[in-house]
Formats: sequence, structure tokens, C-alpha cells
Amino acid sequence: ELSSCLKSVESTPPKPQTFISVLHLAPAGPDVDVYLNNTKSTSTPIPSGTFFNRYSSLDPNIYSIVFKKGGGDSVVASVPADIYDSLTYSTLLLFNNPYGAGVNAVRIEDDFSQLTGTGANFRFFHVAPGLMPVDLYLDGNKVASDRQYADNTTNGFYNTFTVRDPGTFTLAVKKAGSDSTIVQTNSSLDAGQAYTILLSGVPGGTGEHALAVDVLRASN
Repeated sequence: ELSSCLKSVESTPPKPQTFISVLHLAPAGPDVDVYLNNTKSTSTPIPSGTFFNRYSSLDPNIYSIVFKKGGGDSVVASVPADIYDSLTYSTLLLFNNPYGAGVNAVRIEDDFSQLTGTGANFRFFHVAPGLMPVDLYLDGNKVASDRQYADNTTNGFYNTFTVRDPGTFTLAVKKAGSDSTIVQTNSSLDAGQAYTILLSGVPGGTGEHALAVDVLRASN
């Protein structure tokens, strides 16, 4: 069953595990249940706008992953069957279809092998449907340019991590090529850690669908 924490038993050697995280950032989508190889793996439906602070551990296997409407049998989106090896980390991202109605899902393989222990490692996902291309600034320094909605789902370069000096920063998302701030927050980026900066919500949205920039630290 998917959970928010990794449990271990000290008296026995840990089993090889694979790790997954779910980002349900599709405002057009309903609450979803997650099915692994046709077996329901969530105890309660995951609401739209939800992301988890920790990876969940699973036995390595070939998994076909289907997201169904919470409490029902209607398929919302799916990820094709793939190998989930031990000691690999994957992010399952649900997002609005950029080219029409409905919800898409994609597996992102999170590669931590090149992380530096002396710098802060980060990447930026633009997952705010209906919002124009944006730039990302850290303390007034542009660190991502002309990012399009869900561009990381088609260009794997945007799923890799960039390194910078650690510190506490003002993160500002601005309309691409302008000084017009859309949303901002303050966050610490620590040495040796990996962060995913998420721009989510919809223009004019409220509650969990309000435009926001969040910083998600990789953790199991």
C-alpha cells in the first residue's frame, strides 16, 4: 500500500526496494485511486492538488499503473507497464492534457546519482495549466527561462537537477521575458539536498487550485 513513509525492521536486513512519489497536479482531474498491476494500492483517494513529501517504497517489479476515479472504476489516466528496479526513484505526475481535455500521466525517473554534497540541487516544473510561459528567479537571479506548461514531460532535460550555492532565497515566478511577478515564496535550499520547485494551480484558482510555487525536498 502506498504510504507517506518508509518503514523498516531493524532485526532483518532491508529488502531491496524501489521508490515512487505521486504528484496529482491535474486540476481537471477528480480524486484518484492508484492501481498497481490491477490491485488497488491507496487506502483513500488522492485529491487533485496533492503531492507527497516522501517517496513510498515498493518491491521491485514490472508495474502497470492506472489511476481511477476515486471510489469508482473509471480510468482517469495510466502509465504503461515498465520495470521499477531496486534503488531507483520515480515520480508519477498527473497533469492536464496540454492539447485537449482530460488528464495525462507520465513516469519521471529521478536520477540522484550526480548530486553534489556541497551545493543545493534543484529542478523546476511548470504544472500550472492555462498560464503563460514563465521565468524562475532566485533572489533576483534568473535560473530558468521561458518554461512552458508541462515541458518536462516531453523534454527530459528539465527533469535533471541544477546545482547552486545553498541558502535561503526568495523564489519568484515571473511572466517570461518580463518583470511581472506571478507568484513567489521564500525557501531554504540546503547543501546535499535535492529539490523540485513546483508551479501549480490555475489562473484565478482558489484553495488547492490557487496558483502557488512550492518546494518539495526529496526524501524517503
